[in-house]
Amino acid sequence: MALLSALCVGLNALGFTNRSLRAQVSHLIGVPTNSYTLNQASYDLARLRLNGLIERREHSNTYDLTPDGQRVAIFYTKVHDRLPRPLIAADQPPAPPALRLALRTVDEHVHSYIAHARPERQPGNSRPTSEFGSPRNARTSKPAARRPRGPAPGRAA
Repeated sequence: MALLSALCVGLNALGFTNRSLRAQVSHLIGVPTNSYTLNQASYDLARLRLNGLIERREHSNTYDLTPDGQRVAIFYTKVHDRLPRPLIAADQPPAPPALRLALRTVDEHVHSYIAHARPERQPGNSRPTSEFGSPRNARTSKPAARRPRGPAPGRAA
């Protein structure tokens, strides 16, 4: 998300370089500049260029956003600001108690659903078992009939 937010800052006519992108992303993440390495920024620039979101100016190391890049950067930044950020902060004390209670209830239901969806394991057996106690995907009705060795029926040896 910080990368796309940094691209929104790069909407100016001057463009941006690897160095300016590193500084902006590091600032948005809240880490020292050397934590977001040159290799990481180069990789991100290459992926953005391959996806058509940025283009490199000829004879320079400066990049510009394409029209699609502008739309993607603005869209994802706005979505992040309106959905995940408020939801992450919703379980903190400034949030209304009713909202925190509702989120806690949803969380409990999700955890109980996951707990009931997991297959049971028998002690000493690492394979999941069905409700009947036999390993999953095992043949429980009868063993497979053995195929006689030798030539197939109807073929001469």
